[in-house]
Amino acid sequence: MLLLTDLEKTNTKFIPKAEIIQKEKALKGNVANYELTIVNNNDPPIQLADTRGILKEKLETLTGEKRKGLKFNVTLKVRFRKETEDGTIYSETYFTSRAKTITNKNEILKKIKLAEEEILNRIADWLSEDSQWVIDESYITILM
Repeated sequence: MLLLTDLEKTNTKFIPKAEIIQKEKALKGNVANYELTIVNNNDPPIQLADTRGILKEKLETLTGEKRKGLKFNVTLKVRFRKETEDGTIYSETYFTSRAKTITNKNEILKKIKLAEEEILNRIADWLSEDSQWVIDESYITILM
């Protein structure tokens, strides 16, 4: 059995917990846009992994409400910075997964991980094409 020390219990209060917030709806409520709060805005893999649980819960809820399933995609907005002789340059880029279709709750975690993998591969490709860029911040948006 794992026991937390008093110090560990105190420190868990300061770890941000992800929240999912509905931003807007369209097409008579059939399309919704959600934004996840930032857990770690400097490291996209950590941000994606730390928000996976709350995204899974939301997709399970929505799958239960819809009879035929649903489609979703994940977008990660990343702000890059590059130091030059003239100063710092910033560039914001959106990395979006392909649309994933869920017809069964058992598929949800697998599809989320596939979306995350696509995004991380696109970030790696972008960074390999343009050298000297580093990640400054990242934000997640979900479209369902």
